[in-house]
Amino acid sequence: MVYLIDTENVKSAWLEALITGEEGNVNSKDKIMVMYTNNTPKLQYDEIALLLEHFSEQIDLRKCQCGKPNALDFQIIAMIAVMAKENVDESFTIISDDTGFDTAIELYKEAGIQVKRSGVQKKTEVNDVDASENKRLSNVQLKELRKKQREFLTNRCKIPKTMAEQVRKWLEKGLKDAEKGIEKSKAKAFKSGEKVKKHAIEGIKKNWKEYRSIKG
Repeated sequence: MVYLIDTENVKSAWLEALITGEEGNVNSKDKIMVMYTNNTPKLQYDEIALLLEHFSEQIDLRKCQCGKPNALDFQIIAMIAVMAKENVDESFTIISDDTGFDTAIELYKEAGIQVKRSGVQKKTEVNDVDASENKRLSNVQLKELRKKQREFLTNRCKIPKTMAEQVRKWLEKGLKDAEKGIEKSKAKAFKSGEKVKKHAIEGIKKNWKEYRSIKG
């Protein structure tokens, strides 16, 4: 078996797939052809250590030309044709999540060449499930928070349930508190725009703090 790695597509996930995934039955006679370009993400030191530990005798690093759309894909397909001509009994596995290979693979099969594609999306799919579960839990928490907000607004503010009216009523209450502060002062100086604005802001902040306290 010859494994051809589409590194631009699967990045370094192919390494874990070959060690522990469905393709984790690589034997010492198999060849791993790592097809890479300047666009391929670099391996981390831990990944290089795994590579040397498991496949040091089987790795064939092939730098490919890039700069054109799908350049690496075409070179992988061409490499299979070259190797199949040299050894008609050889079988090939393309490690890639790119389904664009599948049409070419069908043509190879019709010609009697054993080729298949193996993706590495399994790990991604698990993460997607986890993300979906987290989103579901977040929605439940959000629903509970909105329920608490409605209860707070209904019991404490005595205002309608629609958000627009809630905000309007809440602002009106803050401004009324500011006006009361101005009236209590009985000072002409408070008629200046800046001080009216200051008291209005203080009144709004007071109600905003009370409104937000349920999140604590």
